[in-house]
Amino acid sequence: MHAPPALHDVFGESPSGREIAAVLAFGIGAALWLTLALHAETTGLPWWRLLIAALVITDIAAGCVANFTRSTNDFYATRPRNRWVFIAVHGHVLVVAAALGADLALALAVWAYTVIAASVVNALAGAPAQRFVAGVLLAAALVWIPQLEGVAAPLVVVHCLFVLKVVYAFAVDHRAGTRVVDTAVDGVTARAPIRELAASDRAAFVAVMSAAFARDPWIEAALGPATDPTACTRRAAFASFMFDHNRLQGGHPLGLFDGERLVACALLEPPASRWRGGLGLLASLVRFVPVAVRLGARRTVRLNAYLLRTRAVAPRAPHHYLAMIGVAPDQQRRGRGQQLLHEIIARAARVPASHGVALDTENPDNVPLYRRLGFVVTATVELDGARATAMFRPHAERAATPEG
Repeated sequence: MHAPPALHDVFGESPSGREIAAVLAFGIGAALWLTLALHAETTGLPWWRLLIAALVITDIAAGCVANFTRSTNDFYATRPRNRWVFIAVHGHVLVVAAALGADLALALAVWAYTVIAASVVNALAGAPAQRFVAGVLLAAALVWIPQLEGVAAPLVVVHCLFVLKVVYAFAVDHRAGTRVVDTAVDGVTARAPIRELAASDRAAFVAVMSAAFARDPWIEAALGPATDPTACTRRAAFASFMFDHNRLQGGHPLGLFDGERLVACALLEPPASRWRGGLGLLASLVRFVPVAVRLGARRTVRLNAYLLRTRAVAPRAPHHYLAMIGVAPDQQRRGRGQQLLHEIIARAARVPASHGVALDTENPDNVPLYRRLGFVVTATVELDGARATAMFRPHAERAATPEG
């Protein structure tokens, strides 16, 4: 199922019903048991303070389970900024201690250890040692916290759950490396080692895209011939910007792997969101400044004109947009791009607000491939000697042609 945007920080974008049930059952059950036990330890506590403690404990306990789910894990794995914010604002043990009148100094020590440990683990994103370091830091806390004097046994459990939630369940990318995804489009099942790309994958993404588009007619016309070393630098700068722009817009940079090697990748943009789009666009403009300097005024204007013209003919109904897709030259003609497209179509179809997937291509050889996957031509754009074909694939259950 697709979680509402307001719940993405808890359940991610596509949690299963069983996962939601398990998260809620454990969170509420653990909170009830611990709160009742704490009430016995704090006789005479006002009901409203006990209620505050119960709600915060519910969040701590539920997070211990939710952060292990694929949906929540993948949501944060592709949003490193959200991870840092999550770690920074997690002062739950301080709120519980204040509500229950417990020792704030001890709660502050647990909180400080947790934030520092989680920051260390999060800084290791993409590193093979991340899970091991998180395990060591968690084990150290589980030895240390029960030794704290003057802490009620139920509160010790709360502190341990807090460290487990933030340092290990949350800060670790539990599906780092290849994510094997089964997708089905029009009855055809494709099993592909595909995952969303994180910031640590930027260099590999740039290498694949730079090589994939080296002989692209439009890219050569806009950035220079493939044999020009300066043009190679421009292509890398442009690909790097597109990767960051996609992530700033809340998009999905996807990669298909052969073992540990990235062999194909794509940038999928979600349906436009006014508030997220505005903030993301502002950040992208700042990010684009050094790229514009490297490209020069003429090339910058030319690229922007192309992007604006092709987006202007996209459907008006909310939709996903395939901004880029490329396959490493030595992996082409092996079905890699088609595998990635299957995943893109399936991923977009799981979003109720989306009416389909739109794209544009200036390579006429790509049009038949997209047609076989259900895309239809919606417009052609003539720009400075280049012709781009705009295409759209409506989702099967929303197959009516969108307005625009």
